Parts: sequence; structure tokens; C-alpha cells
Amino acid sequence: MDQDKPGLQENSHLDGDTADKVVDRPAIEQSRFSRRRFLHTSAAISPVLFSLKSHAGWGSGAGGQNCSIMVSGNASNPELCSNDAAGPHRWSQVIRSRKGDSTYPLRQALNNSRISGSTYFSQLFLTPFYHWQNLPMKGWKFKINVQQSGDVRIKHVLGAHGGGQFKLAIKLEPTESSSTGKGVNVVLRPRHFHQVLVTAYLNAFFSSSIIRYPYNTRQIESAVIEMIMVLASRLADELNNNSSVNEQSPAIKKSFHDLISQLQLWS
Repeated sequence: MDQDKPGLQENSHLDGDTADKVVDRPAIEQSRFSRRRFLHTSAAISPVLFSLKSHAGWGSGAGGQNCSIMVSGNASNPELCSNDAAGPHRWSQVIRSRKGDSTYPLRQALNNSRISGSTYFSQLFLTPFYHWQNLPMKGWKFKINVQQSGDVRIKHVLGAHGGGQFKLAIKLEPTESSSTGKGVNVVLRPRHFHQVLVTAYLNAFFSSSIIRYPYNTRQIESAVIEMIMVLASRLADELNNNSSVNEQSPAIKKSFHDLISQLQLWS
């Protein structure tokens, strides 16, 4: 990931009381992130995040199945689990599989963790940012503008058309102690972003059992949190320097590009 991470580096030195003020997010009943977990991952993400290997215990519980059959559909090869990361087309087949299909055990494992084709993209990755988050030393706070952001079920994200172009709307407002600027709404349209994230997450889900993929689901979730924090920090910098935001700025595009290039490890 990019080494220019002012927002994250500043957060990492906050004491407990200050951190509570920085991350003031009410509990969300169905959120995949508890408040404590969000504080931990957003404030203590290591710059060597992507050098870590997956740890045991993050798999699906489907390890007793013949992975060669489930992932490749090839019943003639009874070798132990050792499959390369699968692309979006293959995962689309998995989440749409039916009882009796060779990949159905994978779908069952996902369903047991409340992940299905009907799960929304934002439900997996964006719920920590549904409420205001402060950017220390920047004079701004931000959150995802849910109404203006695009959201789509992962079965559509993995489909042939990739769920269309993903739209991410970020709302920024000056903090009470700041007199700089007015609130702005920035709409970004990163290409392939949501399809790569969903595909990476599904590979990571099975990374300790049947898929050769170097990250686990917690690392994927943490990487998304880090990326959005860095992105928001860069947006705040542009507002402080120019009083406006260039949505085509190379620095902004780099935030998405870096994450995509790190996660897209399938052919």
C-alpha cells in the first residue's frame, strides 16, 4: 500500500479517550464490524499488511470435502486441497450453484456465515463508514453518502457485466473547530473496484482450507478500511489546498489502483 498514510499514522498514536472521539459510531445491529474491532483495525494496521500469510482457522469448515471437485468441478482428481485463486466468473457459478452441484458445499459454507448472492457489497465492506469519522489534524470529518452511493448484490457484482460501474459517494464536512471550507460531496467511480473486492473476499474466505490465496477475510476488511481512510485523507488535503476536489486526481485514483493490484491474484 502507499506509504503516504497521514490519517492512519495520526490515528495510531491516539490514546483511548481521544480515539473514542475520533470514531464516534453508534452500534449497527447487522454490521460485520464491532466498534472495538473498527478501532483496532483502523488504528493499528501495519504497513506490511499484505506481506502476512493467512492463518489457520479462517477457512469455511469445508476442508473435509474434496476441494478439487468443488472448485474445478473435476471429480476425477482426488488430490488434496491446492487450488489457485478463482476469478469472478467461477465464484458466480459457486454462489448460484444448487444442491447436487460439485460446488454446492462451497455455497453452503458461505451461507453458514450469512454470505450469499443476495448479500450487498456495502454490507461486506462499507458499514464502518455509515457514520461520521474524523480526520485528525485535517479539519474535516467524512462518511459514506449511502443515498448517493451505488450498492449492488454480490451475485450481480460477480456477473458477466460486473454489476455496472461502482459509485462511491463520500461526504465531507468541516469539523466544529475548523473554519475552512464548506461541506462537499465527492462521487468517485472506480473501475473494477467492487468486483475485485468481492472476488478477493471469497478467495480469502477459503484461503486456509482449499484456496491458495495469501490473505484472509480480516485482512481484506482491514485493507478496505485503510484504503478509505487514506482516500478521505487525500480528499481533505485537496480541499485544504484547493478548496475543491479533482475526482480524476492521480492521487485519488492511486488509492483504488493500489488495492486492486494487491488483491487481484487470479488469472
